Parts: sequence; C-alpha cells; structure tokens
Amino acid sequence: AGPMFTSNNCVFQNKIIVGNISYQITGLSPFTNNKFTTIGNDWNLSHRLLSPKLKIQYKKIVVAVGEKLRASGWKGLFGIDAILNETNQKIYLIEINARQPASTTYESQLQEIKKKPSSKTTTEWKRETDITIFTAHIASLLNIDLPEVKLITIDDGSQIVQRVTSKKFPNQQSLNKLCIAVASVGKLNLIPYKNIKPETDLLRIQSNKSLMKNHNELNNLGQKIAKAISI
Repeated sequence: AGPMFTSNNCVFQNKIIVGNISYQITGLSPFTNNKFTTIGNDWNLSHRLLSPKLKIQYKKIVVAVGEKLRASGWKGLFGIDAILNETNQKIYLIEINARQPASTTYESQLQEIKKKPSSKTTTEWKRETDITIFTAHIASLLNIDLPEVKLITIDDGSQIVQRVTSKKFPNQQSLNKLCIAVASVGKLNLIPYKNIKPETDLLRIQSNKSLMKNHNELNNLGQKIAKAISI
C-alpha cells in the first residue's frame, strides 16, 4: 500500500536518461469507477512525497531497466511505474512500458513552458543545452548523440482524465456541457474524446499547477474540477 509514481525515460546508444518523476493519480471519484485505474499525473506531489534517498532508489530501478532494454537493442522512450511501500520506505517496480508513454506529450509541453521565460534572448536560447523528453526520444531514434545536454526538470503541472462512467456516458451535448463546466474553473487545457467504451478517456484536463494536496487527496483546484464534473 502506498503512492505510485511513473517517469518517461530514454535509452541512448551509450546512456540512459531518467525523466521527471510524477505522482500517478489513481482511482479517484468521480473521474473513474475503478480504484485501480490510472487517471493522471502530478509533477509537483512527487517532489513532496519522495525524499532524495527515495528518488535515488527510483532512479536505480530506471537505469537497471534501461540497461536491459539497451542490451536488447531498444532505442528511445520507455516508462516505468513504481510504488512506494509506506511500511518499509522502499520503491518497488510495478510495470515497464516499452513504448512512448501517454504522459510524454504533456511533460514535454510543460518542459517547453519552463524553457522559455521572457527574460532570455533568442541568442541565449540557441545556446540552451536543456531538452524535452520528446526531443531526447527523437534524437535517440535518429542515432544523434547528445553528450552535453540534459532533460529540463519540472516541479509543477498536472493532468487528470475523466473516464467514461455510468454517470458520464458521452454524447455530444453532454460532452459540451462537461467541457463548459470544467472550463469555468479557471485556466485549464481541455482535450475531449469521442470514446463510449467504459473507462476509456472522455475528457483530459491539464494544468500548469498541481491538482493534488497529498496521496489520494485533491487540493483546492482539484476539488473544484471534481465538483464541476459532478454537477
């Protein structure tokens, strides 16, 4: 029992890049009816729940998995899911996703936002050595070595997905109403889907701020979103 975490990582020909660790939002109502269903990521709560020692444990698992993948000829992105056992304070591997994980896109967008504050000039950005996780993925697939670059670190931002449930069975009218209700909460990016199968994605909600107060506990912004969805 304990919080779960995930990261998007990259295998290069001569190294493994460990991505930003995010807290894996799981099983919260009203977003899903399944307590084991992953419904989002929070890149801020992971920093609050994981001590430096636990982050080292996590990264050792990533590198060990990455080295096995590299030995098999793998290139580019892979994800791992892990859980923190709250009793003995150890990280345990749950799953290896040998593919481009779903959270890669938004993580890269958050990295781009952090990369471009208005204070820097165009010339300074041309010398920038920090890259997004998706840029690392493309570089690996193209056999481009990037010895002097590192991933852009992020410490905030989140996304949560409303799944298709018995209470949220989609038709265009109800989906439009749902989007309007959630949009009224504040500055959020909304991505609707046309899925009808239970527990598939109905509405992806993205914020550049955290949605989580603690493990399995929404913060004020998260509660406002949940309330808008429940109306």
